[in-house]
Amino acid sequence: MFQTIIQQIEQFDTITIFGHIYPDGDCYGSQIGLRELIKTTYPHKKVFAIGSGFADFFTLISPMDVVSDDTIASSLAIILDVADVARIEDQRFRLANKTVKIDHHIFAEKFADFEYIDNTKVATCEIIASLLFEKNLKINKMGATALFLGILTDSGRFQYAPTSAHTFDMVAKLVAHDVDFKAIFDRLNITPEAIARFKGYLLLNFRKTTNGVIYVTLTKDQLAEYGLTAVKATSFVNLVGSIDQAPIWVFFAEDELGTVRCEIRSFAKAIQPIASNFGGGGHKLAAGCRLTSLDQTKEVLALLDALVQEGN
Repeated sequence: MFQTIIQQIEQFDTITIFGHIYPDGDCYGSQIGLRELIKTTYPHKKVFAIGSGFADFFTLISPMDVVSDDTIASSLAIILDVADVARIEDQRFRLANKTVKIDHHIFAEKFADFEYIDNTKVATCEIIASLLFEKNLKINKMGATALFLGILTDSGRFQYAPTSAHTFDMVAKLVAHDVDFKAIFDRLNITPEAIARFKGYLLLNFRKTTNGVIYVTLTKDQLAEYGLTAVKATSFVNLVGSIDQAPIWVFFAEDELGTVRCEIRSFAKAIQPIASNFGGGGHKLAAGCRLTSLDQTKEVLALLDALVQEGN
C-alpha cells in the first residue's frame, strides 16, 4: 500500500497537502511532516501544506503555505487525518488532478482516488513515520519534529489507545533526527492565566448522570467570559477523564451560531457509533459530533448512560 502512495507522489511535480477543519497537532504535524519528507526525498518537487495549521507551533516548526487554484489543479492532492469530505478544511482539493487520502480514523466515506486507512495507529503522523522508515525515505529536522508533535498530541502524551510498541519505535527514530522535544513540551505546557481559570471552572462545575457519565455543558455566553471558542473549550475534554470511576466523559460547547460542538471520550466502551448517530465520527474511544442545539445534549447523554448500563 505504501508503494502505491510513493508511485502517486513520483508521478507529479507538484503536490498539495490538505488537512481537516480546526487543525490539531496531528493534522498540522502530518501535513508539515509529509511536506518535508517529500521535499527532502525529491528535491525537485514543489510541495505545499495548505490550511490554517496549528498556529502555536508556526515559529517553532513552520507556517503553512498559500497557493493558487492553478497550482492545486496541476497537483496531486494528499488529504491527511480526515475521515469524511465535509471536514476537509480547504475544499479546493476538488480541483486537483488526482487525490490520495491517508487517515487513522474509523472509515466514514470514500472520497479520494486512492485511500490508505490504518486505525491501528494512534496518529496519522505515525502512519507517515511508518512510510518514511519502511521505505527508507529522507526527512529533515523540521519534518521529524512535526511528526513527533503529531504523535505526542494525538496519543495524549502516549496515554491513549492504540499507542503501541510501534508508536515508540517511530518516536525513537524521529528523535534521532535531532528533534528538540523539550522545546515542544515547553510550548505545550504554557498555560495562559485565562485558561488556568477556565480549567478551575470545569473542575468545579462538571456533572454526572445516573450511571456515572461525567459531562460539562458550556453556553456561548459562558465561553465569551473566558474568551474561548467552542473548539478550544472542548479541547480540554480530558481534563475530567482522570476522575475516579468515570466510564465516559463528554463536553458540550455552544458556538456563536447556537450549534453545539460535542467531544466524547471513554475508557473502554465504544462511543464512536453514538457520535456517528449525530453525523460525527472518530475513534472507538474518542469521537465527536455537532448538535443542532443544547436541547440535543439530553439525547446524547441518554444514549451514553444506556451504554454504561449495558455493561452493568
